[in-house]
Amino acid sequence: MGRKKNNYVFISYSHKDAEYVFDVLQSLFEADVNYWYDAELTDGQVWNEEVPDVIASPDCVGAIFFLSENSIVSNAVCQEVQAVNSRVKTGDGRFKILPVLIGLKSYQEMLAKLVVSSAYKSVEDYAALMKNGDRTFIRDDASAISRLVSFSERIGASEKGYVEIRDTNFSIVDAKKIYWYECGAYPATPAGELVPIRWKLISRKDNLLSFVSEYCLDFVEYENACIIDPRRFGLSERAEVVSLRLMDRETLEQYGDSVGRAVPTDYADFKRAQSFRAFWVKGEGDSLLLYNSLNKDTGEIPNPENDMFTAGIRLMLVIDDKKISVKE
Repeated sequence: MGRKKNNYVFISYSHKDAEYVFDVLQSLFEADVNYWYDAELTDGQVWNEEVPDVIASPDCVGAIFFLSENSIVSNAVCQEVQAVNSRVKTGDGRFKILPVLIGLKSYQEMLAKLVVSSAYKSVEDYAALMKNGDRTFIRDDASAISRLVSFSERIGASEKGYVEIRDTNFSIVDAKKIYWYECGAYPATPAGELVPIRWKLISRKDNLLSFVSEYCLDFVEYENACIIDPRRFGLSERAEVVSLRLMDRETLEQYGDSVGRAVPTDYADFKRAQSFRAFWVKGEGDSLLLYNSLNKDTGEIPNPENDMFTAGIRLMLVIDDKKISVKE
């Protein structure tokens, strides 16, 4: 049923959850998502020796884990978790993970059940999986299918179109709407490993496309919050770049749902000077506001003279698509 060709997403599940999972896979198939799953998986939980090669393949751009009380005690699923964690550790930062919780209300509940199960030794593996998945997960509710399709389209595991543009990737649906753009680079880990910056489209007006960075890229002091130098983000030589600036309140109020919550990279979180997370947002004039990760104003008044306090920066990028040179 799954189409393992071009870019695809790896599917991990327990045989005991097959009825639910196969219904989801049918919906993904109808939405033109490319995926690979072990159709021969049996209740004996025998490890399929093909799986490591499937996960390690450069064509595998992500993984969806259906996690339940059944799967977290499965030997086969645990080995898949380990293989995916290894792929993330040795990869280029583009491989993405999305856990789906079946019958579990939260990540904490999953770990609590795992600790008292026969698979308690796998706790660290599952904790790493959730961390590698940016601590983002979805539940088996009415929105699950659309979010899984959106995830698959975003990472390029879809037949709806994917084109190379100037050594970066645009993900295109129906050859009209551009959802994601990769350009520039910034450290993603405390070690300083550079990865492409992924930008999410929030608006389009004529030939101008406005994006927001998927992640908060750094934590900085008040005086540096509005000093956004394109050279710092590898964007100084991009002819299509019109502007690069700090996220502003007007944009959050207008496009809040499209912008999504503020999540820092590991590198940015490493730079955070205090225990709680706050994010700089441009107010009126030269004013700066402090928002939380849910894009809500904290009401706190930042002190420009406090150089011991840092807050996150999430950037907005505007490009002119008429200046983009498309590869043949």
